[in-house]
This record gives sequence, structure tokens and C-alpha cells, in this order.
Amino acid sequence: MSNIRTEYETIYILEPELSKEDVSGVADKVSSIIEKCEGDVLIHHDWGNRRLAYPIKRNQRGHYVYFNYLAPTGVVSELERNLRIQDKLLRFLTVRVAEDVDVETRMAEAIEQRKRIEEEEAARAAEEAARAAEKAARLEAEEAARTAQEEAARRDAEAAAAAAALAAPAEEAAAAEEAAPAEEAAPAEEAAPAEEAAPADETPADSQ
Repeated sequence: MSNIRTEYETIYILEPELSKEDVSGVADKVSSIIEKCEGDVLIHHDWGNRRLAYPIKRNQRGHYVYFNYLAPTGVVSELERNLRIQDKLLRFLTVRVAEDVDVETRMAEAIEQRKRIEEEEAARAAEEAARAAEKAARLEAEEAARTAQEEAARRDAEAAAAAAALAAPAEEAAAAEEAAPAEEAAPAEEAAPAEEAAPADETPADSQ
């Protein structure tokens, strides 16, 4: 077997709602085809769901998968033939990167590339985890503050209700005291007309 190969890159896009198992199944098939054609996979990178430049089959997003590999020339036609029969495939593209590539040298370089990719993914995952933790802490603090405000409002309402309940008997007593003198004055006012009417009864007796 010759130690010289052609280097290719193939990117394909799957429908975004596919499960991890389905995505992995397609990737395994691609790897198997490359290996059967006496090729070597340098880098396999699942880029995940991304927004499409334009809608494809009514999809606004697609699941991107990247393969970088070394293989004889005939591998591309076989690989693309199998990709075309995938029901959930939206698009694919293969690019020839370099010709007459030494397999051992390129494989060693690919190992370093994979390490860098893994480090970048780990750093990205750590950053996303830190952002998620910060968001969770902020939401928790906001919820605690909202709960404290609601508790304070509840206590204020209970205090106001208690003060109103204590003030009610005093107000009723004050109202009763104000009403009592008015009731006692009423008989005195009614007696006055009776005294004024007495002389009118004596007038006929004097005339006799």
C-alpha cells in the first residue's frame, strides 16, 4: 500500500432534530467508508446545530459534521454516493485540500490538531458552565430578593390590619360619647313650648 494519499475535507449537514444516536450512526458510516477505501480519518468534529445561511427544506438550522481524511481518489465518489441516500441529509460538500500527502507525517500533525481541538472544546465548555452558573446565581438572588419583598409587604399588611383592629374600639367609644349629649338635650327643648302655653289658659278666668 502506498504511503502517499490525497487529503480531503467533507462537511455534511443533517436535519437539526436528529437524535445523538442517529447523528453518530451517520458519522460511523462515513468513517467505515473511508477506512474501506484504504483511507485514514484525521479529524472528525461534530459542530452541532448551527443557523443555516438560507432555509433548506424549511429548516432554519442544521446539524453540521466535519471530516478531514486521507484517501485514494476514488473515495469521494463512494462517500458522496452513500451520503445522497441519507434521508435526513440537507447538504454536503467535499473539498480536496492537498495531493501527494505523506500519511505518517500528516497523521502526526493530526494528533496535535485533535489535542488543540479538545483543549478548545474543554475551554468552551468550562466558559459555558461558568456562564450558566453565573446566570443561575443571579436568578437565585433575584428570586430571594423578590421573596424578601413579598414577605416584607405581607408583614406590613398584617401590621396595618392589626393597628386598624386596635383603633376600631377607640373610635366607636369616641363616637358614642359625642352622641350622648345630643340625646339628653332633646327633652329640654321639647318642654319649652309647654311652659309658654300656660298663660293662654288663664285668660278666660280673669274676664269672668
